[in-house]
Amino acid sequence: MRYLIVCDYSLTFLGGAQTALVRQAEALSAQGAKVAIMAPDVSRISLSKGIEKIEPPKTATLPGIQLPLFRQTPKLLNFVAGVLDDFAPDAVLSHSEFALVNATIATAKALSIPTMHTVHTFFWHTPRLSAVMAPLGKAFYRHATALPLTALKLAQNPMDSALRNMTLTTCLHADLTISPSAHQAEKLRAAGVKNVEVVSNVTETKGTPSKLPAGKVLKLAWIGRFSPEKRLDVALDGVALAKTKLEVAGLDPKLIELHIAGGPARDGNDHVWHGTLTADGVSKLLSSSHALVMTSLGFDNQPMVILEAFAHARPVILCDPVLGKEFGGAALLSATSDAEGLASLLFDLVKERVDLTAKAAAATKAAAGATSKVHASRLAEITKTLQGKAS
Repeated sequence: MRYLIVCDYSLTFLGGAQTALVRQAEALSAQGAKVAIMAPDVSRISLSKGIEKIEPPKTATLPGIQLPLFRQTPKLLNFVAGVLDDFAPDAVLSHSEFALVNATIATAKALSIPTMHTVHTFFWHTPRLSAVMAPLGKAFYRHATALPLTALKLAQNPMDSALRNMTLTTCLHADLTISPSAHQAEKLRAAGVKNVEVVSNVTETKGTPSKLPAGKVLKLAWIGRFSPEKRLDVALDGVALAKTKLEVAGLDPKLIELHIAGGPARDGNDHVWHGTLTADGVSKLLSSSHALVMTSLGFDNQPMVILEAFAHARPVILCDPVLGKEFGGAALLSATSDAEGLASLLFDLVKERVDLTAKAAAATKAAAGATSKVHASRLAEITKTLQGKAS
């Protein structure tokens, strides 16, 4: 199989979509597929030998999130047509909702090349004040992509709704939509996307997953962006409350350790701050922890860091009941989604000395569905089905 992977986002700005894209490229290549990535700054990242790097034309960039502002111009369409002609993919795999991806989808469809769009989140959350920017955002999207934007009310905040409609529009433009999670697939189908397949993101670690750490101290890892939707403060407050509960119960509050990675340290918090870690650093942190803590609510689809935890045989502690249902036996869910609910769960884990071995085994089983072999096989199967419909 030959796959062209496309994304509007700069690959030097590391987010979940970029991480999933790179892991997908590496997985497909490892399984014998010919892979090319067309994305801004792809030439600046390290990839396995054999993965082709294609830099799209330079364009202006939105500050802060490093989002290149492509427009579907004749120049861009001609460039994309040349890439498709030279590389001749069996399928196009896209990972963003903006002009470069949509120009590639349009050109590929005209050439009867199957297109599959992966949705990394249909649950966009932006600051409340961003609502005033919604009309401008929708106008720019229509101008940049030359697509009629769907107009469903998909969120209370107009900007959130606009972004979700951009995702929906791209899904409807592609031949097939891939959702890494079942709960997001349900939302996409409810919004009108008929052709949706659930295909997990991919992650693998080398060697055998390590055993859970010995000792009485419950070591927890929180790994992610320091952004409001990730709710780091819930983790900080929840652990602080749990420590207080332990002290009141006559137990040592140091029986819980919270290790935080993904951003700078904050003063006044009695936790271990690791800053921004490399992939190796994340692996070491997970191996030395009993569980990953994920405190987001109503935002995440299938966070890559959860797959990383599962690959290390580490369960995940969650505040979101939707994610709790998604990850089943590999997850521990707090009774409520706030810091108090998290604190109660952590207190019980320490006080009752809960054995996490069964949860770790469930995490290992969940990781088996996210290997490169499984991922490559599913995409090859879907590609052949789409090719059959096109012929």
